[in-house]
Amino acid sequence: MKKILYKRGRAVSDMKAHLVLVTKYRKKVINQEMLKRLGEIVDNLCTIGGLQTHRIQW
Repeated sequence: MKKILYKRGRAVSDMKAHLVLVTKYRKKVINQEMLKRLGEIVDNLCTIGGLQTHRIQW
């Protein structure tokens, strides 16, 4: 996979972010349908923002 570096002036950056969802008391309340919809929402927001995502299978 090709590494993408963002350059502005003299600065070069490679920013990474991780999204972690934890429910109260770690109860199993998020089902597969919710995860699928959440993935769609995150993908849509990243597309709007011009970001690249890597999906993880649950």
